[in-house]
Amino acid sequence: MTGRTKNISGRLMFAAMLLIPFLHGCNRALELPDVGGERKIALLAELVANDTMYARAGLSAPLKGSTSVQFGTVDNLVLHVEDAAGLKTVLTEYPDNESATLFTNPYSSPERVKPGNAYKLVATHPQLGTVEANVEVPAPFAAQVVSLAHTKYLSDSVVEVSLDISDPGDVPNYYSIEAVKQAMKVDGYFKYNGAWLNIIENYSLYNNLKATGTVEERFDTSYYKLYTRQLLYSTDENSEYAGISSPTEPVRRVLLRDSRFNGTTYTTRFIIRRERLPEFGTYDKGRILLQVKSIPEVYFKYLRDYDEQTDNFSENLTRPVKATGNVVNGVGMVGGVYRNEFVVHHDTWTF
Repeated sequence: MTGRTKNISGRLMFAAMLLIPFLHGCNRALELPDVGGERKIALLAELVANDTMYARAGLSAPLKGSTSVQFGTVDNLVLHVEDAAGLKTVLTEYPDNESATLFTNPYSSPERVKPGNAYKLVATHPQLGTVEANVEVPAPFAAQVVSLAHTKYLSDSVVEVSLDISDPGDVPNYYSIEAVKQAMKVDGYFKYNGAWLNIIENYSLYNNLKATGTVEERFDTSYYKLYTRQLLYSTDENSEYAGISSPTEPVRRVLLRDSRFNGTTYTTRFIIRRERLPEFGTYDKGRILLQVKSIPEVYFKYLRDYDEQTDNFSENLTRPVKATGNVVNGVGMVGGVYRNEFVVHHDTWTF
């Protein structure tokens, strides 16, 4: 199995998601007055335990009544991550193909985020000054997929999941359950006269050999950093959306707080709707990754408010909603994450 990747990172989906509340604000039409003010540095990141450090940064513009908030890239911006002991890690900027689309540039370091640690992401600009976000990365926790079932729900192909979360009882914990589909490509080979030949390039010969006898085959799978979110259905009465969402309305994630199951093993059940990858053309097949995340309360509340702004059940709310980030003197959100990940579906590749 090979591990070749394209230059589109799964982290881009996260960055695009974080931008939406600042770009759109709310799904209801609002008449907004012109608002003056200075442009601000925008920071968008998830610091994931045991993963390398990565963030995107850009520049916001003042809100005007006739337009949405505008973003753009910014030069001469320096980012670093500082741990609780004061050790600084500089993040290197490298503009990518998505900079013009997401209005941000990526910054990264091979240094890995440590679980249970506190960090500060700091951005400094000679004219715009300094902005920062304090981030708590949760300690490790255990999760286990108890059962999987491939079936139909509301005429859609779905995966029913039963999941156990082993909740640490020493502190309050907050969980986000999400699913993404990762694109893949399978290269098939068959052996002929002692040499391995590509099936697609030699399909007629391969087909003839298959029809007349046994063929020695080999398959190499490449997983690309191309992702699309898989929507979820949940009837969990302890979900943050219980009472305001319908079992027939999909959501981006299941949010749980451990106040009702602190220090125990909690079983939750939900359904993953299997979405195709049409935007990726040839790479429309893939595997579904279930991500079970422990996150800080501030990030939990941000994701809840973001979903309540943009999902169908926003009309059922009785309170105003505004997703507020944690970037001091700037805009954006930097979340801390400890993540358990499971493969819950794998498409079949045919030749």
